[in-house]
Amino acid sequence: MRKFYASANSVFSHAGSVSEITKLYLLESYCLPILTYAVEGLPLKIKQTGNLNNCWNNAYRKIFRMKKWESV
Repeated sequence: MRKFYASANSVFSHAGSVSEITKLYLLESYCLPILTYAVEGLPLKIKQTGNLNNCWNNAYRKIFRMKKWESV
């Protein structure tokens, strides 16, 4: 999760003036594979799956300028 946040912050810092859709495409292309690498081979618990989902939702919230309590 730490590497996902690092790569997402890198995308956000280098793509400041591009559209939201472009940022979303960049996140899906470069950051999502980092978050989901080898997940299908791991026996994840419900809490761990929720933590991964929370990471992805936080990235969406940052792209679309949503508050933490708003649903994605």
